[in-house]
Amino acid sequence: MNYTDYEKLIQDAVKNPEEAPLKLKDVLSKLKEDSETFEAQTNLVKDYEKKIRDLQDTNMKLFIGQTGAKEDVATDDDLTGAEAVDAFINKLMKGDK
Repeated sequence: MNYTDYEKLIQDAVKNPEEAPLKLKDVLSKLKEDSETFEAQTNLVKDYEKKIRDLQDTNMKLFIGQTGAKEDVATDDDLTGAEAVDAFINKLMKGDK
């Protein structure tokens, strides 16, 4: 259901107080269904994001294996403190960007 459907059900419940318990029970059941669907879709997206990251890592390893390039063990993001400063200075000295 979408927002307008919920709005209509709630407005009907307000207009007809004698039918309100039945209408609001229907609203709650529909909210529960939509909430479960939303949660399932959220979990599915998280699973897909993890699979994408894993595939990207695998593809990078395969590419590096085919080209013979050496994979950097530590990236700039992994370094902290003095190590990060040293890596930055070394990059500047080599002319890497």
